[in-house]
Amino acid sequence: MITAAAFVLAAGCGAGLRGSLGTTAWRTAALNVVGSFVLGLISQWTGPSLTVIGVGAIGSLTTYSSFVGHWVNELEETSTKQANPMGALLLVVVSFAGGITAAYLGLELSERNLL
Repeated sequence: MITAAAFVLAAGCGAGLRGSLGTTAWRTAALNVVGSFVLGLISQWTGPSLTVIGVGAIGSLTTYSSFVGHWVNELEETSTKQANPMGALLLVVVSFAGGITAAYLGLELSERNLL
């Protein structure tokens, strides 16, 4: 029961932090990269702490659905803006390459006990 309550609290904190920082495309990308780094750092953890922090807090801080929404928005042309396919491509590259690199760095730091 304590783990469930901690999970809900951690998820609320992660989502609250994400919401307080705003939801622009590049903020979402930055949060996803930071979240990937933290997940790499805590990948050695086991038990409830990994669930509460990794899935609860970091899972709610990062958001794939917002990333996809921003990507689609860059590709759409409306009466008030032109489509930006290069911006959409850059968003994908930064998000995926940045996330994979950040997760790797976090994992390396964790395995070497540097943090």
